[in-house]
Amino acid sequence: MEDTLVIDTLDQLKVFADPLRQRLLQAFCCNPATVKQVAEGMGEKPTRLYHHVDLLEQNGFLEIVETKQVRGTVEKTYQTVARKIIVDHAMVGSLEEETGDPEVKNVIINTIQACLVDARDNLDEEFLQRKHQPAVVIAQAKVQMTPTQLKVFEEKLDTLLQDISALEHGDEEQTVYSFTAACFPIKRSTCC
Repeated sequence: MEDTLVIDTLDQLKVFADPLRQRLLQAFCCNPATVKQVAEGMGEKPTRLYHHVDLLEQNGFLEIVETKQVRGTVEKTYQTVARKIIVDHAMVGSLEEETGDPEVKNVIINTIQACLVDARDNLDEEFLQRKHQPAVVIAQAKVQMTPTQLKVFEEKLDTLLQDISALEHGDEEQTVYSFTAACFPIKRSTCC
């Protein structure tokens, strides 16, 4: 599995922006699994997921790591091709300029909304009720940065994500957290 997959086409971005497909990517990221196994974990019917899994594989998000014969059919085990998926910000800007396509903005918004859907569907309310430890960290800031400062921030965030990903897994005391970060330019009138 690679460390990073860079989304650099509008077609890839559209595939990635679907909330169900983002849930599938999360499911296949932790451990290789079959569509049937993931469907059971998500409370979905496998038939609803096959089309989405095919799109993710065709667009370079998933890879087949094992195939085997099961009752006359081929069962495929998938995993994500990378631990981290990022959008090439230069690609987004150039696509909007080249195509004049307002859909780029919609795809980015859909991607952020998919993170909200993940929070809505998976937030562990039982864990939140425990008072002995912090469960959720929420932060928001509006800042002004030069392109160079943004690149430095991006590198620091990448290092932080690598450090978090390198933590040892398997301890029963550990809690699984979802980490989402979004950084996008805003209209100057909305900045303080």
